[in-house]
Amino acid sequence: MDDRAKLDPVYFSLPDSHWCDIGPELYRSLARVHMSIGLALTELERLYPDEVSAASAEAAAAAALGTPSPADLAFQMHEVAGAVLAHVAGEEQDLRQIIGTLRTSLAVCWDLYSARESERITVAEHMRHLRGRIEDFERELQAVRRAHESRRDAGSGPAAGNSR
Repeated sequence: MDDRAKLDPVYFSLPDSHWCDIGPELYRSLARVHMSIGLALTELERLYPDEVSAASAEAAAAAALGTPSPADLAFQMHEVAGAVLAHVAGEEQDLRQIIGTLRTSLAVCWDLYSARESERITVAEHMRHLRGRIEDFERELQAVRRAHESRRDAGSGPAAGNSR
């Protein structure tokens, strides 16, 4: 077994987590999210009253399984957050991922080479190219957003007719 195969299971897993390890500052953050989710659910219940009973049954079934661990809750919140973002900014997700990856690459370049070494043609050119690519994708992201806003303003977007 190669070293990577040994490391992958560690990278893709989390240690056991327990609520006693969660501090009061995280409690406050979770309480704010809880309140926001409650308000959002109230709005969604108003918009989609037929979904309330099915959603309540699913929630009751999940509650019967007991309190999720902090890691399990974090994964659930991550999945829901991803789904919400896909609905409200789906056209932007791929561009945001590319921009984030390129920004990370740029930071790694700075971490791997000192300022003096970065003046060497190969590293400096690479970093300029990377910065240029980030800016290109950011411009594309702005264009996608403007197009989305134009469609919405024209009344053809998913938010048409919804004042919220």
